[in-house]
Amino acid sequence: MKTDICTSIEKSKKLMELGVDPSTADMCYVGTEKEHILHAESYNKILAWRKEDAKKCHNAPFSTSITPCWSLAAILELMPFFITIKEEGEPDEYYHFQLNRNGSVFHSKWWASYHGLKTERGKVHTRRIHWAVGPKEESETPLDAAFELLCWLIEQGQIKVNK
Repeated sequence: MKTDICTSIEKSKKLMELGVDPSTADMCYVGTEKEHILHAESYNKILAWRKEDAKKCHNAPFSTSITPCWSLAAILELMPFFITIKEEGEPDEYYHFQLNRNGSVFHSKWWASYHGLKTERGKVHTRRIHWAVGPKEESETPLDAAFELLCWLIEQGQIKVNK
């Protein structure tokens, strides 16, 4: 089973393009164009260290880049527990977050979505409203599933970002 500790550089760049604040990242990649090292320190902490080092080195330029990245925990912190879906002429519907694993011992996939309860004629029906989380419904890792859902939430206007 593949396990990722944080978003890749490509996924991190996509989150920043969508407007996610880099200061919410709990890790970062530091490196050159050819090689990056993952640091389990927050983006803000690495930036502060770099500023301190620059003062000691008389503001000499650095040849390395810093790319923020998000762990599963950091991505989950960005997601609301509930979202509201408003449809014309319908009452507001409230949905709560779920991260689940489907399958068997030999084949298991992850999906993240929001589920809601809808009352019709006195009966309560569970309705999964987020059946297409980006390009694929299920993901190989919980991190990928949460990443896809976070992107969907931002694209749907459910999360306000700095654009």
